[in-house]
Amino acid sequence: MLVRITVQRLHVGRKIELTAWITTSSVIFDKIYSKSRLYETGLRQYNPGATNEEIDQEVERSFASWFRDYVYNLANNVGNQALIDLACGPLMQATTYNGDC
Repeated sequence: MLVRITVQRLHVGRKIELTAWITTSSVIFDKIYSKSRLYETGLRQYNPGATNEEIDQEVERSFASWFRDYVYNLANNVGNQALIDLACGPLMQATTYNGDC
């Protein structure tokens, strides 16, 4: 399964958006999706009058940092290494290789 991951970072006073396409199993995708639904449900409970558009905007704005905090909170007992790696965000370097595939 090919999944698009977008992370926003503040870098030298400006916001940059990093987008990567990763290959992941449907199991990992389902776990990430369930966490995003958990976050969205919490937003709706704390903001009962919010519109769907407002909830979507908040998810876009803050889910990545919420997800990182959720994964790193030992009380949540997240032991899946793929989720922990994803919570770290993208690598800020790349290694390239020359050659034929």
